[in-house]
Amino acid sequence: MQVFRMMTVSFLLFWTASAALAGDEIVWLSKDQAVERAAAEGKKIYYYFYTPSCPSCQIMGENTLKDPEVIRMLNASFFSTRVHAAQNRAQAESLGVTLVPTSIFFSAEGEEISRQSGYLPPDEFVEVLKKADVEK
Repeated sequence: MQVFRMMTVSFLLFWTASAALAGDEIVWLSKDQAVERAAAEGKKIYYYFYTPSCPSCQIMGENTLKDPEVIRMLNASFFSTRVHAAQNRAQAESLGVTLVPTSIFFSAEGEEISRQSGYLPPDEFVEVLKKADVEK
């Protein structure tokens, strides 16, 4: 039974990683993983603050963050972390997040590059990503 369970978990992890690497979805990391990998690899960090009950967050999640170009750009240039603002109030407050959705971009060294609050359609969010990618 243990072997079956381990094989099932391994398969699910492999399948999830394969889908993410294929560009089907954003590779979401924990805050600690994103910070650690950014320091080691020099990529920037993208924080996405949201709440499930927020209508604009739902549209952003189902529309903008599922757009193939947005996914490609985020996975190529950023380590992304998704933060449930209501469950992580201290983190949201420490970064000055007062409404959701909020996107914050940081350099690999942890300096804030830019932020955007509110819903953006994919084409506008791509422009925000381009700007954040070339700064710092």
